[in-house]
Amino acid sequence: MTQPVHFVVGTGRCGSSLAHEMMCRHESVDFVSNLQDRFGLAKTQQLNNRIFRSLPPSASMKGRLRFAPSEAYEALERDIGPFIVDPYRDLVEADATGAVAARMQQFFAANGSDDRPLIHKFTGWPRARFLQAIFNDAKFVHVVRDPRAVVSSWLRMSWWRGHLGPEGWHFGPLDESQTEIWKSSGESFAVLGALGWQIVIDAVSECRAALGDAWLDIRYEDLCAKPNETLTTAMEHLGLDATPDWLQQLTRYELTSPRTGPGSWPELGDDLPLIESVCADGMATFEYARSSQL
Repeated sequence: MTQPVHFVVGTGRCGSSLAHEMMCRHESVDFVSNLQDRFGLAKTQQLNNRIFRSLPPSASMKGRLRFAPSEAYEALERDIGPFIVDPYRDLVEADATGAVAARMQQFFAANGSDDRPLIHKFTGWPRARFLQAIFNDAKFVHVVRDPRAVVSSWLRMSWWRGHLGPEGWHFGPLDESQTEIWKSSGESFAVLGALGWQIVIDAVSECRAALGDAWLDIRYEDLCAKPNETLTTAMEHLGLDATPDWLQQLTRYELTSPRTGPGSWPELGDDLPLIESVCADGMATFEYARSSQL
């Protein structure tokens, strides 16, 4: 296929949907819509971008009738298989077998155009080494958010399976040291969420090292504070210019800076110090200060 395919990735509840949607308001970008995902409407990509850019940001709000770029998990499960939607581990190069690669290429070819870049989003495991093995020229934008905010949000999500414990959640079995941390916390769901965030960030670190210049990190907090600058950097990473039309589209969004400091994450309660310890490596990498330093 000749169409460039690029990816936005993140842990979930990290601002990746917002970044993806704002990037897809560029007039030269294709995406898979939620209607294509739900109803299997193929070859609507020439209308997707035009319709999406004509609608206000409120039209893409979740939990209501909406039109927006989609992760297309229903369609991917139908056309590729459930392993790509909810794997217990990150997907790597060896998972991109010939048959799987062919189906992936066919999927995006059917939902995109021949010459316009398509930007797709995955959350949870980054899957980046798997994806680049199939789409050799793919670029990746990783959206990261303060783990305390992510874990706090995960605990409120109906799709979050941490309440089932490590035997039933999204990120596979804990190793011995992780199990000891979780048990010592009284099997706190918040601490399990923190372990999950750091597990995914460790996978992100492996992807960043493997992909080199194809990888870009952006912080959700920077997206909120300086959206034009942050997203222009992301689009230039994908080889796209910040056009006047696209920058005008960005003005339609009203963004507020996320809360920080003690009291910002009440769901975490007394587990906050342990959560910060569990996530210490990732917090240091992305320059998130501990609550005692805020």
